[in-house]
Amino acid sequence: MQQGMTEQAEGMPIGLAVRLAAVALLAATIAGCSVRTPRAYEQWTALIDEVRAFEQRIGFEPTDNFLDLSKEQAGFPICGYASRMYLPYSYEDPVIQWPESVTSRECRAAAEGTDVFFTTVEAIGEIGTPVTASMVGGKLDRVLYLVIHED
Repeated sequence: MQQGMTEQAEGMPIGLAVRLAAVALLAATIAGCSVRTPRAYEQWTALIDEVRAFEQRIGFEPTDNFLDLSKEQAGFPICGYASRMYLPYSYEDPVIQWPESVTSRECRAAAEGTDVFFTTVEAIGEIGTPVTASMVGGKLDRVLYLVIHED
């Protein structure tokens, strides 16, 4: 078993491979169970607490994400644009402009003649994101992904 894991994790530290396998197992276990999607903030809080306890057992550092509920914040608008003549290497490429909190219309107007990306996401991890209305109304697998990804 251990030799197989070493072969599968070639090029990746074994600790990271084990952690990723544990997260995948947790997600598969939860997805395979007949667990109903919570509809109340209190139910989500209990689930998020369990996920975060698991995260800490596998080495995640504590964050200030998901500590509060924002009834007003359904999600976070994201606007990015770059020249149509340049292919960014990732979302971190400095050629992409990321204006703060704009509507879809404002994003497209500011980005005339460029490739534009506009969406709304449920959470942004770098800001101490709250549990948002879109998370509370969302599906279990998506919320599990968001908490683990943003933490």
